[in-house]
Amino acid sequence: MKICHVLWSFDYGGIETMVANIANIQVSLGNKVTLLVINDIFNEEMSAMLDPGVEVVRLDRPAGSRNPLHIIRLNATLHRIGADVTHFHHVNIARYIFKPMISKWCTTYHTTWRPEMAPYFKDNRRMFAISHEVQRDIAEHAGVESTVVVNGILSQQYKHHEPLDKRPFRILQLGRLNMAIKGQDILIDAAEELIKRGHDIEVSFIGQGSDEQAIREHIKCKGLENRAYLCGVCTQEYLKEHIADYDLLVQPSRIEGFGLTVAEAMAAHVPVVVSNLNALVEVVDGGRCGLIFEAGSSHSCADAIERAIKEDLSVMVARGAERVAAVYDVSATAQAYLAEYEKL
Repeated sequence: MKICHVLWSFDYGGIETMVANIANIQVSLGNKVTLLVINDIFNEEMSAMLDPGVEVVRLDRPAGSRNPLHIIRLNATLHRIGADVTHFHHVNIARYIFKPMISKWCTTYHTTWRPEMAPYFKDNRRMFAISHEVQRDIAEHAGVESTVVVNGILSQQYKHHEPLDKRPFRILQLGRLNMAIKGQDILIDAAEELIKRGHDIEVSFIGQGSDEQAIREHIKCKGLENRAYLCGVCTQEYLKEHIADYDLLVQPSRIEGFGLTVAEAMAAHVPVVVSNLNALVEVVDGGRCGLIFEAGSSHSCADAIERAIKEDLSVMVARGAERVAAVYDVSATAQAYLAEYEKL
């Protein structure tokens, strides 16, 4: 089968990582796979993740350009590729496609509802959702039925955490530096409270985003310059090796469509604490595989972290590792998409 995955950009991020992993597995199963990147945002380190068998096509459109020639070039390129299935990974791409020029096509929606995306749903024929929460969300707001194909990770490639009686207790948060979505400020406030309670902790934030300076200022405001660190972006290979260095992953999101980073920590046998968003609760199986706190509440977050510091979570951690291997391995995701392509 000839498959073409289409993205606006290819930089560090959950969507890009998942698409790269899926493309690699689909190639390994004997398919011809092309990754088409529309904009001029392309990370060479990310591209190193790709199997040499994945063809990469870059259109290098300046992000935000309104030049119609880029639309013509996009459609001409899709026609040249001639894929059996064209898979869009952003809901607003389909609006710019001359539909009769491509064979079968589909779209995955990778986040919870965003009102600004509402006009684009009518342009999409076959929708996939990355979680049951996303499926419910787009059905409620857009009236669009979708099929759930959960995101996945390379679950067997993560080094396992070895619990040690050491100090400080190391906490990790992974994700885009956007407080309105990922809630880094909630974790910073929780860390301040925990230190006042007498806990020896430090917090590391891995990621990049528009709120980097605002997060630095929030850390300084709380007097946590020697306790909270912005570590920048790390490659997937680094994360596979070093998530295990931490004692706890906290995902304090205010908005979340899936929770890929939570699955990564579970694969690394690292305990997890998540806000009670449905998408995150789904990943931790309702609390069997992780601790849950009230979204938006730094006090509730601090209480959950304190439990993780004080309690033996080894049974919960073992359940999490088993769940990731059974439900969230990317090989299952890639093969599920192949099966769904046949139904188009």
